[in-house]
Amino acid sequence: MVIIYVTGTPGVGKTTFSKNLELALKNQSFENLNYTMKKYSFENEKENKLKKININEILQMLNKNFSFNEVENIDLTTFIKNNSISNEFDEENDCLIVDLKILKRKLLNYMNNNNNNTNNNESKNYNNKLYIIDSHMTPNLEIKPDFQIIIRKEINKLRKELEKRNYSQHKINDNIECEIFEVNLIDSLENYPNVKTIELHVD
Repeated sequence: MVIIYVTGTPGVGKTTFSKNLELALKNQSFENLNYTMKKYSFENEKENKLKKININEILQMLNKNFSFNEVENIDLTTFIKNNSISNEFDEENDCLIVDLKILKRKLLNYMNNNNNNTNNNESKNYNNKLYIIDSHMTPNLEIKPDFQIIIRKEINKLRKELEKRNYSQHKINDNIECEIFEVNLIDSLENYPNVKTIELHVD
């Protein structure tokens, strides 16, 4: 089982990226969006210089580092709703209240069962499934990934995106503050040290 986290502040484009990455990994047509990338925890790379990159190049990077036969993209918000993990709503912050321990247990059970079922169906060839986990919650999930992708967006563009979603001003300000102070990036690097990580800025 291979776990890829796609995380970032709400509104930066995690879900769009995750869906396109899944299509690319499945050799289906996708929108090859351009990003500016910075690497962390890569061996033999002393300088983390920003460079232009697209999904095709990220695909090559993953294929070089991991062996897998099947791909599944999991949007954690949808997973939480489908599995009745949260029955409470935070009115002030306009979001679901999620018990991360329960989410961790149910997610691991789901991935392990799916991977085992797939392997049992393959008598000759071991089938290693790659999971793309799309959520701003992954830095605190306490499931160590094999690779992390942190999506970033310019502040004014992010603000416009959040306004389009009709978020409250309080929620917009909270998310803008998280992006300014690089909360997802810092938490991801601190909570999962030595995991290969790329930071992608939406062009």
